[in-house]
Amino acid sequence: MKFPGSKRLYEVDLALRKISLAELARSSEQVGLTGLAELRFGGAVGMMFFYLGAAVNAQFREGSEGYHGGEALSRIGKRLAGAEGALVVYELPLDLAHLLRGLSRRRRLETRLGSRRDLERLLEALAGDQHTGTLEVNTAAGAGLLLLVNGRLSNVYWETPDGLTHEKGEGRRRLDAILDGSGGEALLSEFSQEVWRARDEVQGFLRESRPIAETAPPEQAAAQEQALREELVREIDEGVPAMVQAIVFDLPTGAILARRVRGSASMRHGFLPDRIPVVARMVRDAVAAEQRDEVELLELSTTRAEMAIALVPSTLEGVGLLADRSQPTAQVSAVLMRLVRGYAARRR
Repeated sequence: MKFPGSKRLYEVDLALRKISLAELARSSEQVGLTGLAELRFGGAVGMMFFYLGAAVNAQFREGSEGYHGGEALSRIGKRLAGAEGALVVYELPLDLAHLLRGLSRRRRLETRLGSRRDLERLLEALAGDQHTGTLEVNTAAGAGLLLLVNGRLSNVYWETPDGLTHEKGEGRRRLDAILDGSGGEALLSEFSQEVWRARDEVQGFLRESRPIAETAPPEQAAAQEQALREELVREIDEGVPAMVQAIVFDLPTGAILARRVRGSASMRHGFLPDRIPVVARMVRDAVAAEQRDEVELLELSTTRAEMAIALVPSTLEGVGLLADRSQPTAQVSAVLMRLVRGYAARRR
């Protein structure tokens, strides 16, 4: 599968170096990988998708049989243990990786795209269907990938045969020009909420496949947990130049478990950081009740500050970050999510 906009990070010959499923997941967590690992085993192919360091989706195909989730990871793990093959790791843009977390039902469309007008008609039909997913366009002169959210074209990536990537308007212009000249084939994929929610199954399988550590005494375990919280807020301080204050709080009670304040800047924002647990619990409960879903990240901006709140369901904790407006909100949130993913992995 071609992902225009991807950046090849490294390749491993599995005949020369063995790597386990747990080692692959752990190394991705440590670097906060947003991308995918493609594993080729002769006639079989496996893919693991990572979002800010966490494994969120997995697929495995052998012949006409396809698997996803825990079953895919099980088959990938068995192949890694014995067969020769290759591992290739790619970094992906955040918007593309977000859709790939729930990618499903990838299929080749019967109608070939012979011109830009054919592509426009197809996009109009997908807009009417409020399609969310990806549309791949493969041609002899390159490959295009279009991201759609509720039928709206969100982004376009176009990659030339020599690996040069163009995005947004320039990507669409080049894709249209190639279609008018030679045409291409199209493949359509859907974003499935069911597949996206199956990330818990993927995480559960990886947790079970790791060696079981010795259980520490309650007092020692509590001290270790607090040390990890303090380490997290310190990492946020180091990783977010715009940080004003960072907290870790208990979701059920709202109690603040760790706090880090940068200078006197937080005084201008009064008690706003202390309201973070209340906001997080209110939104979390509303989403769970109305949509049977869960909150990963909340973002709130004012004229003077921005707030990002990440939830950690596995520990029933939340992490709040108050920052000034010197950094883009998307950048602040991305750093926060990467650090929280690492924290959750260490807590496990």
